[in-house]
Amino acid sequence: EMRKVTGRSRWTRIGNKSRGIGATWVSLVLRLHSFLFLENWSVLLGAPSLDDVDDGGKGATHESLMGKIRFGVARLPSWMRDSLLGPLWSNDAYNKRHMVRNPKKPLNHISGAQFSGMFGRGERYREAYGDEIAWAEEMDAADTSLKQTTNLFEGNSTPRGKGSFHYQMFAGGLPGVQTFTAHWSEHPELTIDWYNDQRAHMTDEQVAQELDCSFEGSAGGRVLQEVTLDTHFTLRETEDK
Repeated sequence: EMRKVTGRSRWTRIGNKSRGIGATWVSLVLRLHSFLFLENWSVLLGAPSLDDVDDGGKGATHESLMGKIRFGVARLPSWMRDSLLGPLWSNDAYNKRHMVRNPKKPLNHISGAQFSGMFGRGERYREAYGDEIAWAEEMDAADTSLKQTTNLFEGNSTPRGKGSFHYQMFAGGLPGVQTFTAHWSEHPELTIDWYNDQRAHMTDEQVAQELDCSFEGSAGGRVLQEVTLDTHFTLRETEDK
């Protein structure tokens, strides 16, 4: 679906996702495809911490964004990897912490940085992707910086209440933002039995945050846990007097 809007001159897409359904993997595979096949394509990845971006360079795990990118490259058939990247891929000049570059297309690179007011400043990128943006303390400053860094930005996150910048973006607080929800129930291999098994080991707030994509339920600190908008309030239309 993201590819349907890449022809536009500028777009921002903000997602609200369940945890553990592969949403981050799918988003990064799309960026990896651009890195390998498109021309003059640079990508900026962002996350709440530096380790979330890249936790070890060439030795990074797939817990980090750059680790997932390297994992994807490593799982390509050798003939395809050699054809698209050549023998220099493993050299430090092309594959180092917080940056990978395509040796056969030197203008194609993927860089990573922690969300802050300096996010992306100093260089233009064709697109940017941010993961778990609700948990980035300086996401509002990073968003300001991004406006002159790229025309294409997608940010994903599990919810963190209605006080987060993620919610502000998702709920229409900023102009020109497209939104989408990646809910666990859309995953073809996950069932209600899986959901109930997950719930058995979680609090209501954790379920709201990690599974239900609920901004309201994930806020924390609620005094009356049983009171929700769905069960205790009714919206009524009133006529103007």
